[in-house]
Amino acid sequence: MSAINLTTSQIAALSTSAVAGMATSDFQGLTTDQLQALTTAQIIGLTTGEVAALTTGQAAALTTTQAKALTTAEIAAFTVTDAGVITTADIAALSSTQLAAMTTADVAGLTTDQIVALSTAGAPGLTSAQIAGLTTAESAAFTTLNAPALTTAAISGFTTTDVKAITTAALAALGTAQIVAITTADIAALTTGQVGNLSTVAVSALTSNQAAALTITQTPVLTTAQIGFVKPTSLASLTTASFAAITTATISALGTAQVAALTTGEVAAFTTAQFAALTSTEIQAFTTAQIGALTTTELSTMPTTSIPYFTAAQSHLFTTPQVMALFR
Repeated sequence: MSAINLTTSQIAALSTSAVAGMATSDFQGLTTDQLQALTTAQIIGLTTGEVAALTTGQAAALTTTQAKALTTAEIAAFTVTDAGVITTADIAALSSTQLAAMTTADVAGLTTDQIVALSTAGAPGLTSAQIAGLTTAESAAFTTLNAPALTTAAISGFTTTDVKAITTAALAALGTAQIVAITTADIAALTTGQVGNLSTVAVSALTSNQAAALTITQTPVLTTAQIGFVKPTSLASLTTASFAAITTATISALGTAQVAALTTGEVAAFTTAQFAALTSTEIQAFTTAQIGALTTTELSTMPTTSIPYFTAAQSHLFTTPQVMALFR
């Protein structure tokens, strides 16, 4: 008897072994109504061969209840074509365990609408290998809801090309642990728009190695609101070139602990404009080693109105060349 001649009630009444034993042609012959009549137990009992044989019409017809019942082996059996037609409602219903079972090819074949539909419960299942296989369009489709649900391992899987595609809103929504998980290569690949829109939470999470990876095109977009949240140790890890690229407005917003943590190399790298922008509080935060690192060029071009900012204790540390530079 051909399965296609059975009513939906008869289909639902079949034993799991009978459904699992259907010939491929009979199974593919099931209509949408017949397929949707399959019970949870029957769905669980499907063979991987039957799942792989699903037509695109059948794959798109699966109900959310049936989608949630799919085993990990069945999930892994979906073809790329079929995975790409699963409804967004079904995608949203998949558990993290089910998503983890999808092949990297299937994940790479998901539509942007399907990525948008990923739930906060399901998204944590995505692996670093699956993330690494995403297209730029898929990476750009992550939302402020499901991006923060990705695991740190998954976050580290983004390629330098795909990380640039993440929206500024989704990137700004990432948590501390996720920011720390971004590779230094990915940090260096972030666009200026992404860097300038990082949340203060994200900026405060930057590690020393990540800060060292920031480029001379990225540091100029750090805002006065962001800079105060950069850890002193991370600020001290910037390359001298990247430090010298920070805007004068942002330099003026440095805290005393941040100034005191600057390396002597960074202090010596101040541009004329940056040095002129330092406030009295910042100058008075200079340590003994930092005072010794001030170049004669920096001091000779220093606004005369800023010279009185140095404390008596700091002035006592000036070398003869430094004093001569001040009295130009």
